[in-house]
Parts: sequence; structure tokens; C-alpha cells
Amino acid sequence: MLLRIRADFDNDGITDLALSESSTWGNAGTLFFSPGAATLRPLTLGISELASYVRMSASRGTLQLYRVTSTEISRTSELSLDLERPSDRERYEGLLPIEGKLPVEYCKLLEYRRDPANCWRPGLGLR
Repeated sequence: MLLRIRADFDNDGITDLALSESSTWGNAGTLFFSPGAATLRPLTLGISELASYVRMSASRGTLQLYRVTSTEISRTSELSLDLERPSDRERYEGLLPIEGKLPVEYCKLLEYRRDPANCWRPGLGLR
């Protein structure tokens, strides 16, 4: 399964592309961010903040903040969270609201080989 996110990661006015296959990202996210739990916040022209939650268990994980520019991605902070604690849940929901999460699309590899321009569907393709 291929996964992609099209978004202006570095806030320069041009849509960027994050592309991977599902075994790299996995359900909890094994790249530097999880595709289903990430948001972008523009800071200034050419600079954004990427917030991402990397799950370690059913209710625990780390909230990671990154500064994204056209030349680099650097982690600015990391905080361990237990989503069963109300204060941690509130922090998570504040930085990763459902309506602000990055739109993920998926495409099955065989479909991509047949028709790469028209195979993409919204979501993680878990169903």
C-alpha cells in the first residue's frame, strides 16, 4: 500500500509531497511522523511547525514538534503523553485537532502500476 500527503509543508505557497509505503509508516508511524496524526501550522513565510503523535501503546506515545523549512526539518520538542490522563488528552487535542489533521491518501501498489494518476483514495486504506 502506498501512502501520500499533499500539503505545503514549508509554508512557501507550493504544495509538497510526502510519499511512503505502508510498511515504512506502519499503523503507529515509524518514519519521523505518523501520517494519521499530524498537523501543520504556518509560522512565517517559508517556515511551518509540524506536530505529530507517535503511538507507543494503546494510550501512550510522544507528541513531537518539528520546524519545517525548504532546507531542513528539525525537531524542536518532544513530550511523552498518556492519553488516559485528562491534561495529556487536552494537550493532544489542542495540537492535533481532528479537523486539522493532514489529509492522507492511499493507493494499492498493483493499482498504482496500472493507473498511477487515478488510483489515489482518501484515508489510510485500512478497511
